[in-house]
Order: sequence, then C-alpha cells, then structure tokens
Amino acid sequence: MTEREPDPSRRVGSTAVGRHRAARQRAMRRRRRRAAALGGSVLVTLVVVVLAAVRPSSDEPAAAAATNVSWADDAVMPTLTPAPKPTPTRTTPAPEPTDFPQSGDGTFTTAAVADVAGAGSGRNRRYSIEVEKGLPQDPARFARQVAQVLGDERGWRSDGWSFEQVEGGGDFQVMLASPDTVDRLCAPLLTRGEVSCRSGSRVVLNVKRWALGVEYYGDDLSGYRTYLVNHEVGHALGKYHVGCPAPGAKAPVMLQQTKGLQGCVKNPWP
Repeated sequence: MTEREPDPSRRVGSTAVGRHRAARQRAMRRRRRRAAALGGSVLVTLVVVVLAAVRPSSDEPAAAAATNVSWADDAVMPTLTPAPKPTPTRTTPAPEPTDFPQSGDGTFTTAAVADVAGAGSGRNRRYSIEVEKGLPQDPARFARQVAQVLGDERGWRSDGWSFEQVEGGGDFQVMLASPDTVDRLCAPLLTRGEVSCRSGSRVVLNVKRWALGVEYYGDDLSGYRTYLVNHEVGHALGKYHVGCPAPGAKAPVMLQQTKGLQGCVKNPWP
C-alpha cells in the first residue's frame, strides 16, 4: 500500500490556528503584567498615604515634642491627683473674762478705731474708747462692742444722731474702769463701786457691771451691756432719767434699769 502525502491545505490551517492561539496567550500575559504593575502602584500609593497620616507634618515637629508623650507599649501616663482643699476653720472667740480688779492704776489705753459700719448720718458726735490699764478686758473688743451699739439703727440713730469713733478725745470718751476708779471719776456722784455714770465729757462704765450684769436682765448680759452704753451715752446727748410709764410697758432706756425696772419690762433700746 502506497503512503499518502499530507494534505497541504490541512497543514496551512493547523499553522494558522497555532499562530492565533499563541497570539492570544501573549495578549493574556501582557494583561496580567499590566494588572500586576497597576496593583503594585496602588499598594505603594496606599502605603505612602497611611504613613503620611500617621507621621506628624513638617509644620508640627514641636507639637509632638511638647506633649511629652511616649508611644512605647509600656508607657505609663501620669496620674493627676487634685490638691486637697484646705478645711475651713472657725475661730471661736475667747470667752470674755468675768473677773476684774477692785482698783486699777487710774491710767487708760486708747483703743484703735473699730472697723464697724453703721455710724449713721444725723447730728454727728465724735467719741473715743479708753480702757483702764490692768483690766482683763481687751480694748479692741470693747471698742467694737460699743461701736456696734452706737451704730445700730435701733439705738440713738433712731433719734437723729450719728456717731464716729476717733483715736482720742472727741465730744465724749467712753471709758471702762475699775469700781474704785469709777468712784473717783464720777465724784461728787455717789456710785459706791456699783454703778456707772456720765461726768462731763466722760461716759464711765463700771467693769463690775460690764462683767457681771444685773439681776433684772438675768442671763442676758449682751442686752444689759447694750442698755448700759445707750443709757450713759444718752446722758452725754443731754437726756435725763425718767420713770416707768406703766406696768408691763417697755422700760425707757433712760430709766435706771441697773437699780430696777419699776414694773416695766427690760428694754435696752431708746
């Protein structure tokens, strides 16, 4: 049997098919290379963007340093403990002494002007405060107590007077003195070491009465002291003694309440 020659037309077709398949394969390889190159470019761009977001800009190098923050994994942030607030303390005034000497040395300390408001705006009277040396009472405290009484609207201010404390002298002097000194300063008035008086420009308050009060005021020592100041200063303003107007009525401040109430009710104000 004779061997047949290959069909030339089939060889040509087979070659064309092979060339077409090779061309498609080359095109696919080119597309894969472009895709890989594009993906790498996107990845590089993404990395650059992330790094730019994390790192501080060149305009802010001092900001990160100023915060003094450590980015180490074991960094410990400081704990801020607020400073404790001071506990307010109340100053309790020392109790006033109830003891006193029967006789002092007769010389006086002039108290500084007390920082007390409420002098009033009526007919003005200037006064100074003096405390006999050797008495246990504090001159500054005594001056403040007198100024509070004279500056109160319930006092002589309601009668059109005003008062101003000065360093010395004035229209009258409010003096706190021992019983024997009171007797000497008030003569010829008879105070007998028990009561107070006004003598000339002197308003002389007996330390015995200031420290102990009187039975008619009971435990109301502050009320009695208010009466004592208002009564004796009243004399310096030209006021005279009066009696009780009616049983059960408020006692006039110019009633001698140290000696009794005559049926009235105690009252320290004019």
